[in-house]
Formats: sequence, structure tokens, C-alpha cells
Amino acid sequence: MTRILFLVSSAHSIVLADGSSHEAGIFASAALKPYDRFAAAGAEIAVATVDGKPPQLDPFGLELIFHYPDEDTDFLASITRTFMRKVEDIRITLQHLSEFDLIAARRIFEALKSADTEPEKARILIEQMARKAWSESANFVSLLSSHSETIAKLSVTQLRERAEAVHADAKKSSYQLRQRLSAIPSF
Repeated sequence: MTRILFLVSSAHSIVLADGSSHEAGIFASAALKPYDRFAAAGAEIAVATVDGKPPQLDPFGLELIFHYPDEDTDFLASITRTFMRKVEDIRITLQHLSEFDLIAARRIFEALKSADTEPEKARILIEQMARKAWSESANFVSLLSSHSETIAKLSVTQLRERAEAVHADAKKSSYQLRQRLSAIPSF
């Protein structure tokens, strides 16, 4: 049997350039992905730190904003590329994903198609509203809620439900990650 020493950090904080301290640790999903691959290959895994202290999980790595489903993040990336052709030209912040609800773009697009909107027309509408939400730092769902063509197809409640559903899926994913890590004694 293959034996692997999986070395992770035990750092609880880092000192920033301004001298202040910032809570830190290992990013849960980044540690779990290789761990799972090693385990699936049948390796015996020993998790350790250089100083022998238990690893500290980065508290932000378990936040919902890092666990949106891939299909939602991939779709949003395809939308943002329509108004910023070069990846370095656009900055999507965590605020855009969570507070401004841009992450709901795919689900609202799918709902519009289900409500008999032509796919091309639905896509153009999503692109336009996403660009506006991004450039104005406005809530994507709120913009759609005040757009007459959208409201003719989907109610404000239906729009909000799509955004809440993607956040619920992220919450579920984050919870499952916590559960998986808590089942591994070394973590």
C-alpha cells in the first residue's frame, strides 16, 4: 500500500504588510480535493504539520461564497466574458456573487426559457442585466424585478427564489464539506 505524508499548514494567522494580523489557515476544499484523490487511489494518508500543531482551517474557506455549484459559476463566467473579453479586464468580487446575486444568472436564464422566452432573447437579457449589475454595483435580481419584459415572464418572487436556491445549494455544499472534514480526525 502506498503511504503519503500530507503536509499542511498549522498557521492561525498571517501578518499583513501594514503590520496587522489576519486570521488564516488551509483552504478546506483545496486540501480535501487531493486528499480525496489519494484516498480513492487506496493510499494510506497521514496528515501532519511542520510544527506538530493541528491544522487550522481558513474560516473564509467554509463560507458559502466559495461553494457555489460549478454550473452556476461557469455560466456566470460565460456571461461576464460577453462584456469583458479579456479575463484580466473584469473583476468579479465576492460581493457581486453574493450581495448582488449575479450567481443566479444561470437559474434565471433557465426559468426564462421555461417561461417560453426564446433562448437567444433570454441570454441577451441576462447579459445586459448582468453587465448593468456589475457596472453599477446593483443587485441583479432587483434590476430584473424592475424590468417589464422579465416581470411579464417571471414574478419577483420567482426571481428571488432562483437566487435563494443557488445560495441554498452553496450552503448545502459548505455544510457537506464541513461534515467531510470533521470525519477525518487529522483535520
